[in-house]
Amino acid sequence: MKTRCLILPALVWVFFLHTVVWAETWTNAAGKVLTARLEGVRDGRVSLCLPSGRSLSLPLSSLSLAGQERALRLTGQEPPPKDADLFFKQAKQDLHQAALLRQAGKITPTQYSQRSGQILSRFEWLTRHAATQRGGNISTTELDRCKASLRIMIDAAGQIPLQPAP
Repeated sequence: MKTRCLILPALVWVFFLHTVVWAETWTNAAGKVLTARLEGVRDGRVSLCLPSGRSLSLPLSSLSLAGQERALRLTGQEPPPKDADLFFKQAKQDLHQAALLRQAGKITPTQYSQRSGQILSRFEWLTRHAATQRGGNISTTELDRCKASLRIMIDAAGQIPLQPAP
């Protein structure tokens, strides 16, 4: 009789413990939510164990940014620095400065075009180099998106009419 009284609470406890262990949710870059336990992160891939016991290996980049950072943090790894954001902001500032020089008539349209090309090339090189130094690589799609945004700035600033000198 006592044994039966102990079995039911033990089963409830095991069920509760199982539910707590599997309560981890992960969101992919598309917003789909997955319930799984983190097994590890290695060589740019995240290993997850589904409640069914099946292991799943996905590219780390397929998780949302928050999920990527959490997976790296939970496995004792540091998320990569946000190099591309820093270099993108610097390139935007440099392009803005070049546009101001162009507008003030201090550089010619040809000089502006050369300077803009150098800024764009430097942005790409710095971003790729930083990613290589950390042992990874940058998403080509993300790099192309940033470069397209910078090109729009270059084109817009190139259309600025020269202001008459005071």
